Amino acid sequence: MPFTMRDFGMRAGCSLLAMLTLCACERFPESYPAPKQAPAFDDPAGWERIVHMTDVDARDHFVGDIIEPLAANWRWTGKRPTIRLNAPEHAQRKYRIEFVIPQQSFDVTGPVTLTFLVDGHTLDRKRYAAAGSYVFEKNVPPEWISGGEVTLGAEIDKVNAVKNGPTYGFLLIAIGLKRN
Repeated sequence: MPFTMRDFGMRAGCSLLAMLTLCACERFPESYPAPKQAPAFDDPAGWERIVHMTDVDARDHFVGDIIEPLAANWRWTGKRPTIRLNAPEHAQRKYRIEFVIPQQSFDVTGPVTLTFLVDGHTLDRKRYAAAGSYVFEKNVPPEWISGGEVTLGAEIDKVNAVKNGPTYGFLLIAIGLKRN
């Protein structure tokens, strides 16, 4: 039998159909169960919040006496810098503040006393007899943290007042509540 163009078209079409059928076969990946879901909220028992002056949301926590702009990793304060945080009720936490008493201010004020404050309560007072970098930490009585907003601050007894300008207290690096 002679081979015709119609036979050629028919064979080509069947071959094409066979190739497309083979290409359409796909092996699906094995299925696995969804991973265990974790709650989308922080565990109050593990809650901790330190506001570093370089944090993107640092300004959202400022209540007063923290002077703009950010310089390196610190900000100048006035006499009584204060921040606000949301804290779980009766959280057993430690107040933490990182700060610097710069030599230029110390030359004007001499030794200074800082009072550390939690929601209007005086946590402690400490005298600093030299310029330098300091970290202060102390446990906060759990009953001082009633849940919701809590204010944290520090008050310096002597400030460096610039003539016709602002008053400068110290350089604030970070302040907040950390785990005990």
